[in-house]
Amino acid sequence: MKKSLLSVAVLMSLAFAGCKLTYNTVYQKYSAATLVDTSAVSKGGISVTMSNMDFNEYFKPEYSVKYPVLWGRSKYTSTRSSIINLFYKMAAYNVEIVNNTSHVLSLSDSRIALIVPDASEPIWALSKPEIEKLAENNKLPCISFELAQAARAYSGIDEPSAQKVIQAAVLDIVSGKPIVSRATEILPGMKVKGYLVFPYDGEKIASGTISFIDIKSNTDEAGNTTLKTRFDYKVMQEQIFAKREYNQEQRKYLPFDRISEEEYNAAQQAQQQISK
Repeated sequence: MKKSLLSVAVLMSLAFAGCKLTYNTVYQKYSAATLVDTSAVSKGGISVTMSNMDFNEYFKPEYSVKYPVLWGRSKYTSTRSSIINLFYKMAAYNVEIVNNTSHVLSLSDSRIALIVPDASEPIWALSKPEIEKLAENNKLPCISFELAQAARAYSGIDEPSAQKVIQAAVLDIVSGKPIVSRATEILPGMKVKGYLVFPYDGEKIASGTISFIDIKSNTDEAGNTTLKTRFDYKVMQEQIFAKREYNQEQRKYLPFDRISEEEYNAAQQAQQQISK
């Protein structure tokens, strides 16, 4: 069964040899809606650069969280340490927009959409307030995902109590994230960098287009729009294979390295042989 980065937590495999604890290499396979072309595009004095999120962006130290959990019949108190999968079941990308026009570039005049063939309507990019509202209403997918992971780790967990703490942790993470959306404004000669986030599971995107529609690229002396520009970026589904090794001297897992499908399959076959 395929394990996805956005649908399962990374499980660190532990093996005991006497009293010595050994950390095994972690292998991952997942599907992602990746950009076909990440070249910068310039039109009408506006430059847009899109790039795919690196595997390790899902495991930044700033996403780490510790929270108390009550579990078992006697409601024992324990502490769970985890890394919040902030973009779980969402399509997220890095974006940089440079405004070389003579006017303030307000994206509120435009539309930022993810257009996929099997969707009945465009999926609009989320603003930070919209993401925060989803978190406040416990409708952000990463909250239910983290809660499910905690419930599996601690039998009989006090879910309402854990949910409140997870929700607060997610809101804290989101507050520090630079999110590019229709709420973004860019002064002349300036640029913004941040995440472009769509409320759509990236694994479901076989093909599609991310479009910046009707960006106001030129105005007359009275401030009236005289030219609008559009930027389109194709996305396609891609199988990605990666591994994460443990450094014994540093006592921590190193960042993920992308590997070939052949290396991934060889590692799985070796693990199956050990398990027999």
